[in-house]
Amino acid sequence: MRPVSDRFLTTVRGSHAMAARARVCAPGQVGVNPLGVEIPIVSGDVQLDATADIRGTLDLTTEWDWPADPGGLLTPYGNELYVERGIVYGDGGTEWVGQGYYRLYDVDQDAAPKGQITIAARDRMSGIIDARPLAPMEFGAGTSVAAIFDFVVGEVYPGAVILFDFDAGTTTFPTSHVLE
Repeated sequence: MRPVSDRFLTTVRGSHAMAARARVCAPGQVGVNPLGVEIPIVSGDVQLDATADIRGTLDLTTEWDWPADPGGLLTPYGNELYVERGIVYGDGGTEWVGQGYYRLYDVDQDAAPKGQITIAARDRMSGIIDARPLAPMEFGAGTSVAAIFDFVVGEVYPGAVILFDFDAGTTTFPTSHVLE
């Protein structure tokens, strides 16, 4: 859960003006203020499911130019979307809450070349799922939970910081385990 102000919590319980924004970012950024290009949101939806393998999905429609080449801003070849929801206060200020980082998976334009662009995106867990090993991998007895997660996640997201709610560095497997 992202921290918000008491004012946000009070305001969100009643009638309020909502704001949303999306930024196209280079992959691997972290935090709540990544560098990127803000794109307009025509419509969109973020679905979150704590029980799913991919916990967050995004459908977004924008007014933007179709990518002219594979390195274009909205091509599904690495760029991510960082999406936020906010409350616009009566004094003109806006408080933003991050909805997360989403990997671009499908980009469509029904009315080419200048029509609206629809984007389907998934949270970063989809990168871990897409990178399933091609062959089984064995982790020996005594390997820590933290070491295994650092390895598996690090293969996809080098430099990722993984937080545990227990001491994963000293929690080890008593026997060998195979990842497949």
